[in-house]
Amino acid sequence: MVIEYAGEVIRAVLADQREKRYEATSGRRGVGGCYMFRIDDNLVVDATLKGNAARFINHSCDVSTYIPHTTYTNVNHANYLHTHKL
Repeated sequence: MVIEYAGEVIRAVLADQREKRYEATSGRRGVGGCYMFRIDDNLVVDATLKGNAARFINHSCDVSTYIPHTTYTNVNHANYLHTHKL
């Protein structure tokens, strides 16, 4: 595992509302964008205000990590894993 995508787990409906609010206030109050990761159809991890460094991992044409769906003790987790040995 490289890093776990940490943040506040919220419902998709609330994520949609927050995304609009974050976009409207972008650049103010320290919000420089919207950092969310969809776990499934109902749950989203919002790392915008309560996240870790994983929120800055970006897309790449040369993919070196992937995120399998994992659940530990009834809690969803999003872990970035390397595609090859380090």
